[in-house]
Amino acid sequence: MSAGEEGSPLFKNGDGLFSTHVHLEDLQKVIGEQMNTKAELGPNTKYTIVGDGIHESGGSCGPRLDSA
Repeated sequence: MSAGEEGSPLFKNGDGLFSTHVHLEDLQKVIGEQMNTKAELGPNTKYTIVGDGIHESGGSCGPRLDSA
């Protein structure tokens, strides 16, 4: 990691979901666009972290969403 990268806000915890830089509003927007729906996640939606965020293949692994 270069000196410039260390100072990047993306390498620090965020104030979004699971201390990331992703907020519920961002997630709602992407789900709506990708699924062509105006439905929203409800107050009983359970958010679960699955894994540590890194696949063995080197790709990232995001949180899993379960609607109640």
